[in-house]
Amino acid sequence: MLVGALALAVGATGFLTAGPAQAAAPADPGARYLYASPDGTGSACAQNTACSLTEAQTQVRKFNQNMQADIVVQLAGGTYSLSKPLTFTAADSGNSGHQVRWQAAPGAHPVLSGGRNVSGWSLSDSAHNIWSASVPADLSTRQLYVDGVRADVAQSTSGLPSGSTVTATGYTVPGNSLQSVRNPADLQFMYHPLDWAQESCNAASITGTATQTTVTMAQPCWGTVQSFYGGTERANMPQYLANDYSFLSQPGQWYFDTAAHRIYYIPRSGQNMSTAKAVVPVLQNLVTGAGTATAPVHDMTFQGLTFEYATWMQPSTDVGFAETQANLLITTPDSSYNWSPAHFVTPSGGTTWNNTPYGSQAQVMPEAVEFHAARNISFVRNTFVHLGGAGLGLDQGSQHNHVVGNVMTDISGNGLQVGSVSDPNQTDPNLVDAYNTVSNNYVHNVNVEFLGGVGMFFGYVRDTTISHNEIADLPYSGMSIGWGWGSLDTTPSIDENNKIIDNYVHDVMQDLHDGGGIYALGPQPGGVISGNYIGNVVHDSGHVYLDQGSTGWTISNNVMSTGTTWMRANPNSFDPSSNVAKDNYTDLTILASGTVAISGTTTVATGELPASIIQKAGLQPAYKDLDPTTPSDTQAPTAPQHLQVKVVNPTSLHLNWAASTDNVGVTGYEIAVNGRLVQVTATPGATLTGLTPNKVTKITVRARDLAANLSTAGGISVQMPAADTQAPTTPGTPTVNSVYPTTVNLSWPASTDDWAVTDYQVYRDGVLAATTTGTSAEVDGATPGQTAQYTVKAKDEAGNLSAASPAVSATTPDLSNLALHAPATALYLDGSTALMQPNSIPGYAVDGDLSTFAQATNQYAWQLQVDLGSSRTISSIVTTMPSDKFATEYNIETSEDGQNWTVADKVTGFMGGVSTQNLSTPVTGRYLRIVAVHPDGGGQTGGQMAISELAVYGS
Repeated sequence: MLVGALALAVGATGFLTAGPAQAAAPADPGARYLYASPDGTGSACAQNTACSLTEAQTQVRKFNQNMQADIVVQLAGGTYSLSKPLTFTAADSGNSGHQVRWQAAPGAHPVLSGGRNVSGWSLSDSAHNIWSASVPADLSTRQLYVDGVRADVAQSTSGLPSGSTVTATGYTVPGNSLQSVRNPADLQFMYHPLDWAQESCNAASITGTATQTTVTMAQPCWGTVQSFYGGTERANMPQYLANDYSFLSQPGQWYFDTAAHRIYYIPRSGQNMSTAKAVVPVLQNLVTGAGTATAPVHDMTFQGLTFEYATWMQPSTDVGFAETQANLLITTPDSSYNWSPAHFVTPSGGTTWNNTPYGSQAQVMPEAVEFHAARNISFVRNTFVHLGGAGLGLDQGSQHNHVVGNVMTDISGNGLQVGSVSDPNQTDPNLVDAYNTVSNNYVHNVNVEFLGGVGMFFGYVRDTTISHNEIADLPYSGMSIGWGWGSLDTTPSIDENNKIIDNYVHDVMQDLHDGGGIYALGPQPGGVISGNYIGNVVHDSGHVYLDQGSTGWTISNNVMSTGTTWMRANPNSFDPSSNVAKDNYTDLTILASGTVAISGTTTVATGELPASIIQKAGLQPAYKDLDPTTPSDTQAPTAPQHLQVKVVNPTSLHLNWAASTDNVGVTGYEIAVNGRLVQVTATPGATLTGLTPNKVTKITVRARDLAANLSTAGGISVQMPAADTQAPTTPGTPTVNSVYPTTVNLSWPASTDDWAVTDYQVYRDGVLAATTTGTSAEVDGATPGQTAQYTVKAKDEAGNLSAASPAVSATTPDLSNLALHAPATALYLDGSTALMQPNSIPGYAVDGDLSTFAQATNQYAWQLQVDLGSSRTISSIVTTMPSDKFATEYNIETSEDGQNWTVADKVTGFMGGVSTQNLSTPVTGRYLRIVAVHPDGGGQTGGQMAISELAVYGS
């Protein structure tokens, strides 16, 4: 139809009509072929008389009951304009071991589009270069694309004016500027209430006087965003407002006046609105698979297709966009309020709400291509682009599917979603999402509208293989797997035996916090994270982040580069310690390991990271074409030559070799022992330890360059000496250098050994109290006012332990813990009283019970202050913090009056546990406080300071 000068056609061709993902399947002479084209008619579906997609579907149903070979629906190039989703059911499936394949014709680039062209643009405001075009009254959309580039919704530069207040129904705002918005119900309020989430609600109405404006927000959205986590995590003041004509100010911005049925747009540089191709998506779903547990859709392949131009209208409705995490949504105030600690089930408390496991009230964002109960469905080398919800989804009993070689980009939400979050304890095997393979996909620049999403989301899934994907350029986490946070009403979940291997995740966490490259939730028995290369995690909580409930993971042979924290674990207090991290490589120094058993970590410079892992991670050679940024340097360095060794002892040796050369430059060397990578180094030369005595050891060295090209190997074999069984000599008698209430400082004469002494063990009354590599030690953990006997033993690399040294006696000063049961106060750094975490009070820090702790909430940095009753002389402070919530840096300050403070000591580099500060010069004061310096924001090591116990010794 024509509306004035506007011609608007259903189904628009897109800017991305061809992409690297498209690749036609080879011809199959035994298959039955049907042919479709964008302008196809009739029912022949023949090569010279192609039919429409819907007619091709009808023809498939005539032939797929007694299949002797595959049925191929071959799509000619061009845009297939969809007026409604193309829906498949069990009736469209392959049978008798054969597939129904919907695929691109050789060399063709078919596009399945849910968009409409917008034309008839005219210049509306020459001063601001604002153009406009009329659209039909029934058109609903949330996106505009001009020449294939997503337009930005016009937005304000700030939130509400100063002096605005939150009310039960919305806001009271000084002045009357908001009363001039064109359509109050279209005005979006954008929130960032949590470090990892984004929310938005529309206004319902705007009224007022010349001096004051009343904003009534849309319900139930307003109630939902005000109620989260028992009402403690509220979306109060918006960060900014969006979607009004008055906000149009920058090239590339647009506004949809729904009342006037007109779109406004400021062109980008180089865009000519007289010739530009403008498209608005109008369908939520492009293709759906409507399978059920008893009638799954099955045995189909989609190959070489582009799925383009879909929208999602819920955020513009009264429901709005209330996100909990990873683009999963809460849609009612009741479910939002009851997503709270009271309904998180632990061994000591918490109750399931409304008979729903914790977290199951969340809803997954709809996908443009959405398959339920899909079995043996393959998506191969397709492109998902210009989409307003999520990209591709598989759930409700989807099994044995393959998502291989696809490109997902310019998507408002998550790229890929597999599995549900509603039923962690699913007992019907036909409803479990399992045995799916996701490999060699390139997911980048998704979550462009809903920033709290992830490249790939996996809910409750089992036996899922996620391999050789490249995930890049995202505002939040690269990949998220699991759900439920380990709440006991979600366990044991169906999650098990999931494999995340050989993926390349990089340039993620660019906008939000408290996420990671690979993020996990809940138990994952048999889970593997191995061979992945995770680089440049910007706001880094952990390249690998094992959040609450994560157990059962084995994390090995990964490379973590560029960021701050290579791994973080944030366990529940009741989680079993069943995670293992071994033989990983990183150029990062910070680790927040929680309950993870860590061994064999190699820390090196960036250029020394093992190319053998880096090269293998990400897209395999047959799919490298998906990412046009793949490095062009393919020339490997020359092989290392002239290897020489010097045996140090039966289990270690020094290794040297001549430097390799390269056309660009050698960045490092990889050393393998008996075929296993054991070390990387920047320059020729290394010391190898842990070798097997009395065995021939084969050593190989390979050089790498910046593009991760590896040379051929240089090698040498070495016969190691027989095992060392001789213990070191006995250390000399220790000397007590100084004593404090809980600390004794010792030194002693060195031992000797036939090979070498590696460390010394210090014993207090026969119990191991400290280990050190030198001949002195600060031995903490003593009891004030008690006498103890101290001895020292020497150990060599083979583990031989000497006899104990003669004992020395030391008596610690009999000073009392002045802080025990003293009045304690928690304050924010501005001096205001701090709110406390559930089941936490300030007094727990001085109650003498290490199982309790004091921890504030709402602000990351806070301080604990104790009143010692009167002015005291303080000589020692012992602070204990949990291993999963601690301050990496904090100050100890004293005061006589509680107003004027002096720094007594500063603690840096703390990673939880016990920290003892013995003051060489005692200080005086009635008040003492622990002041957190870091963390002071989300996504930092430590999470937030908690104090299990504060002990202050003096007189």
